[in-house]
Formats: sequence, structure tokens, C-alpha cells
Amino acid sequence: ASLEAATAMLLEEKYSWARREIGLMVGLSFLLSIPLKLIHGSLKHRLSVIAWIRLLAGIAAVGSLLFFPAAGGSAFSLILADAVLFPSLYLSDGMSVGVLFQNGFPEGSWFDAKTLVLWQSLLGCGVGRFFGPWSARFTIEGGGQDAYAKQQILFCFVFLFTFEAFVLPGMQQDGGGGDASPLLEREGDGADADCANEAEASTMLGESCAGR
Repeated sequence: ASLEAATAMLLEEKYSWARREIGLMVGLSFLLSIPLKLIHGSLKHRLSVIAWIRLLAGIAAVGSLLFFPAAGGSAFSLILADAVLFPSLYLSDGMSVGVLFQNGFPEGSWFDAKTLVLWQSLLGCGVGRFFGPWSARFTIEGGGQDAYAKQQILFCFVFLFTFEAFVLPGMQQDGGGGDASPLLEREGDGADADCANEAEASTMLGESCAGR
């Protein structure tokens, strides 16, 4: 959520773009998630889920460097940064959601597959969508474009640290090893598996409310 808010703010105030042009370019950046998903679909078996998440988070961190004015200082560099960050963040988010549901608690728990959908919506829409745009604009107004670029890089490394320190050890302990597909493929999971697949599919299509 913060990406489109920050990009729109910078393009409008710093580069004097019209709102229609801003909406068009931000929308096109979102659509680049489709070819990246197709590429991932054809190559996903060459890397484990863990490796894909690390790779995409690394790409997002590198893409965040384009937000620095020293990287170009133009509207084009902002659009290019969005074109890198939007697809990589959405795809890595989708795979992390798949890992989440694969390691959910038994049915009836506060953290079973169905309840996890609720938690994801509450935290994503209720927290991410609310604070994401606000924090992005606040950062730009207070520290400028440099501060926002640093914030995006920090978020990428916080995501990687959280995954490596808290999620990955649990996966290894459960014997998952990260070789499973990001979409649940377990047999016999019934409604829980269907619920998890639907939730992750919506994330892949950009309908997730997770804030960046």
C-alpha cells in the first residue's frame, strides 16, 4: 500500500505529473506481476520455496535502491523501482502465505487454516492498508525521498530476518525442507486446503491487503 501512495505523491509533487498519468503508470507496474508469475510457474521446480522467497526478497531490496535520487533522480527511476518491487513483493508474499497455511495448526485452533485467513485480512487490511500509505507519506514529508528509500530497504531486510529467524526453523523442524509448492498440494486436507489455496491465489492476483 505504501508503494503506490509514495510513488503517486512523488510523481505529483516533485515531477508535476497529472493524476491520470500517475494512475496509468502505477497500474501498469501492478500488471507486471503477471509475466513474473508466468516465469515462476515455468521455473518453480528448479528452486525450493525457501530459495524463491530469498531471491524475490533480494530483488525487492535491490529494486528499492532505485528510489534513491542518486540512482537517477527521475520519474522513470521511480516507475522502474515500482516495476521491480510490485511483482517481486506480491509473489514473495504469496509464497510466504502458502508456507503459513502449510504450517497451520489443527482445525479448531486459533491458528488453523480458516482462522489464518481472518488474521491475514485483519492485519493486512486493518493494519497494513491503514498505516502503509500514511507512513510512506510521513516519511517522505519528514526525510525526503532518501528516507523513504532507506525505509523500503529496511522493510525488505526485516522481512528476510523474520523469515530466516522465525519461520525457517519451524519448517525445518517439521521436516518441510521448503521443497513443497507454494500452493498447498497436500491430499486429504479438504476445506482447509481449499481455503488456503483461495487465500494465496487472491494474494498472487494482487488482492491481498498486505501493506508495504
